[in-house]
Amino acid sequence: ADTVEALLAAAEIRAADTAEPTPGCREMLVAARKAGRPVVIVSNNSADAIRMYLNHHQLADLIADVVGRPWAAPDRTKPDPWPLHEAARRQHVTAADCVLIGDSVTDIEAAQSAGAASIGYANKPGKTERLRHATALVDDMHDLADALRSVPHLTPGA
Repeated sequence: ADTVEALLAAAEIRAADTAEPTPGCREMLVAARKAGRPVVIVSNNSADAIRMYLNHHQLADLIADVVGRPWAAPDRTKPDPWPLHEAARRQHVTAADCVLIGDSVTDIEAAQSAGAASIGYANKPGKTERLRHATALVDDMHDLADALRSVPHLTPGA
């Protein structure tokens, strides 16, 4: 398991160097920050690869934390709710206080299992149907940015 994990993490780090941000992502992250809503990335990819990507695209300062794939523990990746519970624990909230934005069925399943709301990001043809069990659906991150801009600022502890 350690060898497979190391090889997978290395491949993800190489891929992170060429990955491009989703259109509207920066705007959504800035709007979340201004609304006082911390963003934690919850991923089945390695945290190191995610952090490299964030640094490469100057997004790291907009992210409160990263919960990546647990080392050599594929049973704790989405659709298992562990990553969402871990993200909530780190932010001192419950999963029910969180919203997961995801583009896969396993994202939506993990949110449901954790008791969190979910926004399905239907970024490709056919995803609207596959993500139909999400709490809400969007096909453009700019829409999420607009929605966050209309949310009153949340003060810590409120």
